[in-house]
Amino acid sequence: MISAIAAAVFSYMNDGHMDGWGAGSWVLMVVGMLLVWALLIFAVVWIVRSFGLGGARRPLSATEVLDRRLAEGEITVAEYHERKAALGARG
Repeated sequence: MISAIAAAVFSYMNDGHMDGWGAGSWVLMVVGMLLVWALLIFAVVWIVRSFGLGGARRPLSATEVLDRRLAEGEITVAEYHERKAALGARG
């Protein structure tokens, strides 16, 4: 698709609409192609990073799991403090 766009631009430039540009027309076409490719690569990288498709996440620590369980109501505050004390004594 990019090549088709470049061919259309080059064809337009060589139909007499941009006579006298000489090598400038080639330079414009190459710079335009590089910009299009750079934008496409940037867009793909941005999409992958935005949706978290780019890599593995680090595992949660024991304290983070404990905090999450308390926040979700899986354990009581008393159980939370008991388990957190046990984790502190272990480490």
